[in-house]
Amino acid sequence: MISALTELLALTRELNEDKSLLCQVLGEMLHHRGMPAVVHGAVLGALFQTGALTSEALLRNIEPYLQVNQPPEQAVGCLQGLMQVARETLWRIPEILQALNRLIDDWPESHFLSLLPPLRMLFTELSPKELDTVAQQLADLNGLTGAAMLTNAGLELNPRELTLLAQLDGYVATAIERAGLSGWYTNEAE
Repeated sequence: MISALTELLALTRELNEDKSLLCQVLGEMLHHRGMPAVVHGAVLGALFQTGALTSEALLRNIEPYLQVNQPPEQAVGCLQGLMQVARETLWRIPEILQALNRLIDDWPESHFLSLLPPLRMLFTELSPKELDTVAQQLADLNGLTGAAMLTNAGLELNPRELTLLAQLDGYVATAIERAGLSGWYTNEAE
């Protein structure tokens, strides 16, 4: 269903077709009870992609799925559907990451651990560059930057170790360039 919806969106964009009928049908779908969360997220993403849904309305429709009392498949399912259709909303609408960050912070440890596998799978769909963008935004939300991020992650590094890591990063970048893999590495990272 979601792949068909994605293809339909691409086709209407490619043919420059009027999206009003599609938006009307998708809007009506939002009111159906019992719709799987993943489909609901995909429909929200499609409506957002067509411009029929504002970022505020998108967030309003996602927030109920991101409540502590929601079962894992509801919370992660809605985000999964959204990301399959409009993945860029995750980093372009800061309130979505803020809501997810608040939710994770509020979850009891047992609930977080039950959601960890599907959350990890959710984020594997992102390219390395997209994942880096999301990780940076989450780090910023939590006041973690550079060495503080490593320290708060349980890696206490002294200034010498940080300098060595920076040098190692430079050596790896130089080795990639000398091997003629810069173009490949840049493309893969995107």
